[in-house]
Amino acid sequence: MRKIILFFVVVLFLSFILSCSKTESPTSPEPVASNPERIVFVSDKDNSTAEMYIMDLDGTNIFRLTNNNFFEPGGKLSPTKDKIVFEQEQNGNWEIMIININGSGYINLSNHSFDDWAPSWSPNGKKIAFVSNRDGNNEIYVVNADGSGLKRLTNNSVYDDSPSWSPDGKQIVFVSYVDNMVPNYHIFKMDADGNNKMQLTYTNTSERWPIWSPKGDKIAYIGWSPIDIYVMDTQGLYVTNITNNGKYITSYAWSPDGKKIAFVSNIDNTDSEVYTINTDGTDLKQITNNSYEEINVYFTMDGKKIIYDSNEGSAYNIYITDTEGLIHSNLTNSTTNDYLLFITP
Repeated sequence: MRKIILFFVVVLFLSFILSCSKTESPTSPEPVASNPERIVFVSDKDNSTAEMYIMDLDGTNIFRLTNNNFFEPGGKLSPTKDKIVFEQEQNGNWEIMIININGSGYINLSNHSFDDWAPSWSPNGKKIAFVSNRDGNNEIYVVNADGSGLKRLTNNSVYDDSPSWSPDGKQIVFVSYVDNMVPNYHIFKMDADGNNKMQLTYTNTSERWPIWSPKGDKIAYIGWSPIDIYVMDTQGLYVTNITNNGKYITSYAWSPDGKKIAFVSNIDNTDSEVYTINTDGTDLKQITNNSYEEINVYFTMDGKKIIYDSNEGSAYNIYITDTEGLIHSNLTNSTTNDYLLFITP
């Protein structure tokens, strides 16, 4: 359900957590970045189980952040740019972890016997929303970044998932199962304290993975049947199917200015490729064109380049290209799998 590298899942809990945390030591001195932007990724390059690494935007100064035998499929950078929240599988149980950007301060934030996933930072970096089945059903919770102040935001008998904060921190958009005559997953929003829940989509199919635009004036999501990327305003009105091709989509991301969306899809009916498109559905542009599979796509902070994963060669590696797709460079150039998580300044 969660774990596919695409889009990653969330967590939290309790003030006694900190007493149960442990600290890891980086395996090498913290690098000095030659570029203000760096790439955080997961790799099995050291014959390990998907550890987390960081490197410069040009692929140099690779530094290992975690050092354990647990699976860590996803992570998100704090708005304060100094911490990472991520999911970790510990012997079949999913926990939410926090680590400093230099590999220190390793903390088990959720520390619970039930699964916790889908962590999402509040814009001020003080809180984390996440999903947990600790009360017998998938519900959305919020907790302070130090593990205190746990609060349950949803309380119903259906599945809730994929919380995403609005840029102003006042609202959270999420997915909830609607069990009516046509049961499906739909997009909802609520205040950051859990009040004023409002259903935004009312289709005969499911919607998943909602993400606020950088300016907070729009919400993008994946419609499920047919599979397409949709963009709507924050009241659920003026919905636009921007891809309108019904092809599978494995990843998507807003451009920093909110004018474009990059995504990975098999539009050409063969391999998954990287594309960009305007948020009104115009100017579809194919960025990659090869016989390999691409996954996980992001814009750089200035919006001038695109980072993605491709299995060109013997394993998935991280590539960078311009927004026209003219020049592609392999940043990791590894015989083991490297999966992009996010970009940090």
